[in-house]
Amino acid sequence: METILKGSFSMMKQLNLSIILQIIRKNKSISRADIAGISGLTPASVTNITRDLMKINFIKEAGFGESKGGRPPVMLELNPDAGYIIGINLGPGVIEGIVTNLNAKILIEKSVIIKNIKKENVIDKLYNIIEDIIKNSGIKKDEIIGIGMAVHGVVNSMTGISEFAPYYHWKKVPIKNLVEEKFGYPVIIDNDVRAMALGESWFGIAKGITNFVTINISNGIGSGIMIANKLYNGVDFSAGEIGHLVVDPDGPKCSCGNYGCLESVASNISIVKKAIKLLKQGAETNLLDFLDGGLDSINVKVICEAANKGDKVCISILEETGRYIGIAISNIVNILNPKQVVIVGDLMESRDIVLKSIKNTVGNLALELPASNVKILPSGLGKNAATVGGITLILSELFRGKGF
Repeated sequence: METILKGSFSMMKQLNLSIILQIIRKNKSISRADIAGISGLTPASVTNITRDLMKINFIKEAGFGESKGGRPPVMLELNPDAGYIIGINLGPGVIEGIVTNLNAKILIEKSVIIKNIKKENVIDKLYNIIEDIIKNSGIKKDEIIGIGMAVHGVVNSMTGISEFAPYYHWKKVPIKNLVEEKFGYPVIIDNDVRAMALGESWFGIAKGITNFVTINISNGIGSGIMIANKLYNGVDFSAGEIGHLVVDPDGPKCSCGNYGCLESVASNISIVKKAIKLLKQGAETNLLDFLDGGLDSINVKVICEAANKGDKVCISILEETGRYIGIAISNIVNILNPKQVVIVGDLMESRDIVLKSIKNTVGNLALELPASNVKILPSGLGKNAATVGGITLILSELFRGKGF
């Protein structure tokens, strides 16, 4: 196969070529005549472009379609194994990596916990995980199209700079340039939750939805906003900081300096703190029965497991968390009027409990019309939301004719 990165990728910058590739991807199997009808290009142009795409193995013939009076048409479809993409999640305290084909089929995945948050260590761990997944994926290096990275914090997706990553206490780190210089592949980075939103729109529960919001509930809380099928960045690339909406003015101090932010009362860290506090106060709960170790082993998944088994204290914690999230979503629903709100995070291990609390709160607080029409749903990508979001950053460039 011709080397995609060096030879054929320059072709992907051609608008007509990428339009045809996108049509084939969306329709899964389609004839040249139908491509011409959808795209408005001449049959001759479609024939020439599809021939070029077949030369570089991006599309393939897939049998014959139904005849409409003449010879049955030859059908074309995307070749999902024409190239491979690395997806990275550089999240708070964790780096996750995957390698996928063009249909987001995961070939290999790996993650590492980050305890030493010094920049040099984090970057070294990032390099190591990329090297490991390439080595163990079984694919050739020249078959890799690029690296898409979902990065925690404020990210300038135009420059590829991590402007501010609060968990790692760094500012203006040129991650795109660092990774490109190290590995030689095109790199695209964006904020982690914006990448998740893009991933949900391509491969997750928001496929076909043009206006929606994705919310990630983790050690921090953020959102990715999709408006008219485009990610909304804001003037300073900081749009979507839902974690710093004040939902309880009398609440605890947040890392941002304010009091009662959503992140201070509904993040994974705050949920665990509540559980530990109640245990120390002697609350009647079976939570300890679900632990492998002491209080240090408590996490949101364990709390969800206990709640799912009927533990009233854990249920109460999750219901309160859902109410706080619901307050924030009510504001989003009133301001943006989205079709969907997609929730990512370990909390969805108890989706029935949490979503019921969220929906009740939104129903009570948001305006009746937008509240009645919005769907609040768990992620369709689950634990891979960020890494699949990373690979979708690359696919978005490839199929929309932006090139590298």
